[in-house]
Amino acid sequence: MNMNDDVFLFLLSVGVLFAALIFAYLLRASRMSHAQHARLADALAQITRSPELSSGILEDAAKIIARTGCATLNTSRVGIWRISKEDAILRNITTYSMSTSMSTGTYGTQPDFNISTPGAGEYARLLASERQVAIENAAQPNVLTDILAGYGPQICAMLDAPIRVEGKLAGVLCIEQDRCAAFPVKREWSIAEQDFASSLADFMAIALTSAEHRMLADQTEEMMNNLPGMVYRYRNDPPNLTMTFASCGSLPLIGYPPEELVGGSMAKIMETMVHPDDLAAMGKQHEETLFRGLPLESTFRIRLKDGSEKWLWERIRIIETAEDGRPYLFEGFCTDVTEQRRLKNQRSELQSHILNLQGTVLQTIAELVEYRDTVTGGHVERTRLFLERLLESMAMRGIYTEEFLAWEANLFLMSSQLHDVGKIAIRDEILMKPGALTDDEFEQMKQHTVLGVEIIDRISEKSPSNTFLEYAKVLAGTHHERWDGTGYPYGLKAGDIPLMGRLMAIADVYDALRNDRPYKKSLSHENAVNILRQGSGTQFDPELIQVFLSCEENFKSIQTGETRRMQRSVL
Repeated sequence: MNMNDDVFLFLLSVGVLFAALIFAYLLRASRMSHAQHARLADALAQITRSPELSSGILEDAAKIIARTGCATLNTSRVGIWRISKEDAILRNITTYSMSTSMSTGTYGTQPDFNISTPGAGEYARLLASERQVAIENAAQPNVLTDILAGYGPQICAMLDAPIRVEGKLAGVLCIEQDRCAAFPVKREWSIAEQDFASSLADFMAIALTSAEHRMLADQTEEMMNNLPGMVYRYRNDPPNLTMTFASCGSLPLIGYPPEELVGGSMAKIMETMVHPDDLAAMGKQHEETLFRGLPLESTFRIRLKDGSEKWLWERIRIIETAEDGRPYLFEGFCTDVTEQRRLKNQRSELQSHILNLQGTVLQTIAELVEYRDTVTGGHVERTRLFLERLLESMAMRGIYTEEFLAWEANLFLMSSQLHDVGKIAIRDEILMKPGALTDDEFEQMKQHTVLGVEIIDRISEKSPSNTFLEYAKVLAGTHHERWDGTGYPYGLKAGDIPLMGRLMAIADVYDALRNDRPYKKSLSHENAVNILRQGSGTQFDPELIQVFLSCEENFKSIQTGETRRMQRSVL
């Protein structure tokens, strides 16, 4: 069903309602004289035939109803009021007033009326609960005495019919009679006239509803035309997939105006415009989502008439299903994301370049550290690989998952290359000493952790908010802390030691045990594993030691492979 179908059904329902209103009026008016019946029935028929009633323009419909009502009842004025949704104010849409001679009339408006004031409270209650408020002699005390005082002595009688929409008070139709030769003191409102007033109010309710529909339709059309893209609908009638609606955005987006698209085949449009490399994927997406009752979001390329290409983002949903449950009518929106795509690719290329540059700088610094500390050749690369195995095992075992999954793993592994950067600031005679260090020399060597933090801090001053430097600072400062709090430089204990530092401690110690140092020979893999196992709960995090033991064969393979590589390079 397209938008024209919706309008047709709405107009049909309005026509049926008109017929029902007239029938109800005729039923109520069966006791009237034939002349009265004909005059009032003709007036209602005249309103029914007027195009203004269903045009959706509220003022036009109100003028027709007010003028016809005023002329038919030979009364002084008919005013139509609408209640503001924001407050309890009756706002006049229009008022039609007859001349003294009752031969001509004019349109005008009356001031707003606040029905929440004390004097109007009873009037407001009657409008909300009763069919009508009828005053036949304004001079006698009545429920509207306070209100009628504002009209002056010329007012004779009043007949007010509430306007209700969906059961709620939406306004009021006011029929006012001034004193004149025909009605010098009062005017008795006949049942026929009261029924006629109610019918006028019912017509006004239809006009209000039509105006709401028109306003919503106008707003929707304006919104669609202002969208940076195209709104469309098409039927699920293979093989065509007939388009039933397209917004004005189709012309700037894909080069076709709506009139060239509506009634055409969506399938043929896709075959003609979608990039050949994307067409098969789009078809598969439709099969896996839309035709199974799910919404679809996709990004694809199209080729325009002039040969240029655009990237489009599209979202399609099902808005109507057939009796057998199959999707019948789809509604979609697509917009140009070519520039966003270009910027995204540009950002990705820039980020890749930055990461490569960071990696090169880190590797250079790490090689500089190893160049000065000749006894630890390959240490930085091996510890990075050890950390990678530990992260994989942690994920498999579910250890500290929530914490380490919040990291940027690649940056963490890259940053590990700076864990010993502080050794650059250690004097050569200590760093390169061939024998064991004295106690004083060892204390100076321990300062490489604090010095590393200071070096990274100085770099960070020129690179604010740099994640990999933040990671590197943690690793440099905490990889010699111990679980029992006896480590250095800060003496942190257990969970106070950052997880990054606890991981680095295991990788660092294993590598130190497995390689020659001036003060010791390398240990076998088995002995190194036993030492780390014995350090569980004292030097190392017990849970991380269990992670290490689950992947210690990977550590052995990394160490063995590195040793063979170094031996080949020496040969």
